Amino acid sequence: SSLVPASLLKRAGDLRFRRKEEMRKIAPLESLVCDKLVRMANDLSHLQSVSSQRPLLICEDARKLSYIPRMTIDAVVTSPPYVNGTNYFRNTKLELWFLRCLFSSEDLRRFRNRAVAAGINDVTVQGRQPQTDCPSLYSVLTRLKEKSYDRRIPILVGDYFADLEEIFGGLAVHLEKDGLLAVDIGDSEFAGIHVPTDRILADVLQEIGYRLENEIFLRKRQSHSGSKLRQVLLVFRKATGSTHVRNDNGQFWRDEWMRFKDALPHQKQPFAKRNWGHPLHSLCSYQGKMKPALAHHLVRIFVPKGGVMLDPFAGVGTIPFEAALRGIRAFGFEISPAARFIAAAKVGRSKREVCLDVIRRLERYLKSSFVGSEELIEAQSFGFNHKLSEFYHKDTLKEIILARRYFKENPPSNSSEYLVFASLLHILHGNRPYCLSRRSHPITPFAPTGPLEYRSLLARLREKVNRSLTLEYPSNFVEGTILDQDAT
Repeated sequence: SSLVPASLLKRAGDLRFRRKEEMRKIAPLESLVCDKLVRMANDLSHLQSVSSQRPLLICEDARKLSYIPRMTIDAVVTSPPYVNGTNYFRNTKLELWFLRCLFSSEDLRRFRNRAVAAGINDVTVQGRQPQTDCPSLYSVLTRLKEKSYDRRIPILVGDYFADLEEIFGGLAVHLEKDGLLAVDIGDSEFAGIHVPTDRILADVLQEIGYRLENEIFLRKRQSHSGSKLRQVLLVFRKATGSTHVRNDNGQFWRDEWMRFKDALPHQKQPFAKRNWGHPLHSLCSYQGKMKPALAHHLVRIFVPKGGVMLDPFAGVGTIPFEAALRGIRAFGFEISPAARFIAAAKVGRSKREVCLDVIRRLERYLKSSFVGSEELIEAQSFGFNHKLSEFYHKDTLKEIILARRYFKENPPSNSSEYLVFASLLHILHGNRPYCLSRRSHPITPFAPTGPLEYRSLLARLREKVNRSLTLEYPSNFVEGTILDQDAT
């Protein structure tokens, strides 16, 4: 506690260097330490008794509380970090260095990775949100995305509440029935947008099995811009049948399933958006694909965190991919080769260099190979609605035939190869400029329209693959497996 007062630094919210007029306030380290020791001794001399109970460290990462053996806890009293952009580890780096906890700048990141996302440097690129439906949070995130001066701010707020949901959900496992939870919390403001942290947290906690019992105003606060903020104490009780605790009969999903049937959240915003979900869901168009929002809720309700899931009719992997995004080990059976390759591309982690190497090898093959007359006649004579030759310029068709031959001779066998192959399937036909064919329906190849123009297969394939490679996965993503397997 004496390190900063004895240094050239000053802690005023964040840690900063002292200004010129503040230099005279630096005290010698020895006198600071002695003063602290005397004050501690005075405190100890006034104690009437000392409990024989000693504090116990049960878990150093609060997000892992659901993984430890169940304890019987009567009450939880806590004050989580406020979502205020403060980097708590950077602000205590002098103390961490003194404790031999820091040896390089990478060590700061190691600490932040295990902490609640409260500072702007804690965010992940993809970002997360609570698994529970929380309209009050989605409303704030929408306004932050429109007004924020830093695109990381709405990501930070989403990550923050995702962390708190996970932490208090883990605590619910250990709390006794009617156990008390007291949370000291303060609100925030970013870019003029008020973030009512206490109200959003109350909404999230009531969704995961807590009952709000009281809200006590503690004090007024003020943001950097001068806006009025507040600090409150939220008092909850653990509700009977908390969804984060498995019942004796194993039907841990029952309460959540009943709520789902009543509310149908996948039909409401933001889940009802046409393109809701991870962009990789749209890797390749496919007939009869389940809406990702529905898959998201089914996986969230029925598969416990850390569980294992099987989809025996995987299709293009919508359900297994949603499970993988939630950190669940997912397996899928599929007998359609096209669907199986697309699903396998989604549930795996592709490597950029491997993908680019596949494209380079395909490019060399296209340049060094020729389409035989019989092969060309066979392709031209194949027809659905119209002949295949009517979908493509003759030079584009030759590139497609050669690419088809290449992948027949070199079938995809890993996530990166699956991604390139699935990307090629996606651009074969459709109504967008990135497609190789004349204008046609992206799922059912209806009779094409528009001019016959040459479209480079490699150029469009590179563009599609590069778009997919820039997508981020959540930090808890777990790769899945798609098998060529008859479900019967």
